[in-house]
This record gives sequence, C-alpha cells and structure tokens, in this order.
Amino acid sequence: MPNHRSDIAEVRAAMRAVGYTILQVEPRLENFSNLRPDVLAWASNADGELVPWAVVEYKKLRQPELVLPSLAGSRDLLGTLEHYALINGQWFKADRGVRSLQAVDGPTPPEHGSQGLVTDRSLATSLLVQRLWFEADRLRNSGVSADRYFPPGDVLTSSRNGRPGIELPDGGFVPVRADVLWRAKREAGSIDRVRLSWQTPRVQLTWGGCLRRLGAD
Repeated sequence: MPNHRSDIAEVRAAMRAVGYTILQVEPRLENFSNLRPDVLAWASNADGELVPWAVVEYKKLRQPELVLPSLAGSRDLLGTLEHYALINGQWFKADRGVRSLQAVDGPTPPEHGSQGLVTDRSLATSLLVQRLWFEADRLRNSGVSADRYFPPGDVLTSSRNGRPGIELPDGGFVPVRADVLWRAKREAGSIDRVRLSWQTPRVQLTWGGCLRRLGAD
C-alpha cells in the first residue's frame, strides 16, 4: 500500500484537475475482500450512472510493469475502463487490454463527466457516512456532543429539484436513486456513532474542493 503523502496529494490533484469528483482511497470493497486499489475514481457512464471508471496505483518500483496485475485485477472485478500508475513520480497509462504501460503526462478527463446518478449502495453509504463524520466533527469543534438526536434529520434526507440525493459538506449535491438511498440510509444510520471512525472504510472524496478521509485520525 502507498506510504507517501506526496504521492497521495499528486494523484488527488491530478484526478481532480481533469474532472473526477468522487475518489476512494484504498477502499474496502464489498464482496472483494482481497482487492484494495490505491485509488478508485467514479465517473458517469453513457447512461448517466456513476460507475467505477478509473484506478490508479502508486508505487515505488524498479519495473513499472509489475503494477499491471493489480490494474488488471481491478478491471476484471470492477469493470473499470481507465487504468493508471504513478511510479517513482512518473505517470503511466495501461493499454485497453491492461498488458502494457505507456508514459503519459497524467490522467485524462472521464468521457461522460462525473455528475451522474448514484446507483451503487456501498458508494451511497460511504457518502452518507462522510457527511455524518463531517457533522460530528463540526459539533465536536463547537464544543457540542453528538447525543441521541444526532444526526439531524436533514443530514439523511435531502433533495434538489425533486431529485433525492446526498448533500456533501461543501454544499455539493449527489443525486441518488431512491431505492438505493433508502437502503444506504438504513445502513449508515445503523453505524454505532462511538465506533464510527474505526468501522468505516477509508474514503477520500472530493466535490468542489471538499476533501475528507474517513476512518483515519
């Protein structure tokens, strides 16, 4: 797993610069316990749904090609379409078959943008938990303890223009399919608030400059 904060910052900045707005760092993926991509980026598909679109592995390796099995594993299990590696400070992009790497200046923008509809329950749950963490931090910093009335109702219930979704801490809004949001609310709301920071996957999310890591000090 990556250990260099400078690499994390470089990947984050590069992916944000080309339009990716939802990034997961070392996510624990449901049903894929052995798969932990360094960075998983979500983007919209042709139907307007957010899907796992790109994977980035960042390593210190003498032979960049050694990262190909990890990238291919993500493609096979997640169906990702773009596969990158940041090796010793140099960006590489895998070919369509994920059999070779080519040096590039950095990632390219997602083909259909990144403003799609969330239809993945695990992603929706992560977004809700991220908002819960933000609210808990805000209360703690103001000297108020999160009690039995936490979270406030508007944290788990939000809509814009008649579309249900999740409001992110910086005011950004992610539309979520209604049935997916209902299941995600149940799951996120059932997480013990005392153990929240230890039982949640580490998630790195960006939306208009909002960056947060869950499950870390």
